[in-house]
Amino acid sequence: MMLTQSNYDLLKDKYFDKFKFRLTEELCSWIYNEMEQGNLIYPNDDIPNISNEIEKINKQKTFSFSVFEITASDFKIDSKYFNSLINTLGKYGIKIKNNISVINPKKLLQINSDYSADYAMNKIGILPKMRPMVTFPSDTLVSI
Repeated sequence: MMLTQSNYDLLKDKYFDKFKFRLTEELCSWIYNEMEQGNLIYPNDDIPNISNEIEKINKQKTFSFSVFEITASDFKIDSKYFNSLINTLGKYGIKIKNNISVINPKKLLQINSDYSADYAMNKIGILPKMRPMVTFPSDTLVSI
């Protein structure tokens, strides 16, 4: 077996796919302690305080039409039933509108500046090799 060879490096092996092993309480405790009681894996302060925004999202009863369309599509609902479904949802206090803002755009900019890729990488002690290149239209970031 390759793992018994002292010079084998699975990180350099292009054919390495996965390795199964049994978890024991001793191994889990060792990993937990090596990761500073889990703080290197799940830091307690890794995301700025956004609990108010999350609470708003959890309690909201108004959704954008684009989210409604995506959800209806996921459930294979034909668009000819959209109006009927929107009316039925309305009876339960759920509204579908063209454009809505769940998070104030200024607050979203603040959260994004507080929690940058540099901030996240700094938390785990790694310097970023390149900046993320994913972009989203601004209406998708604040509309649900």
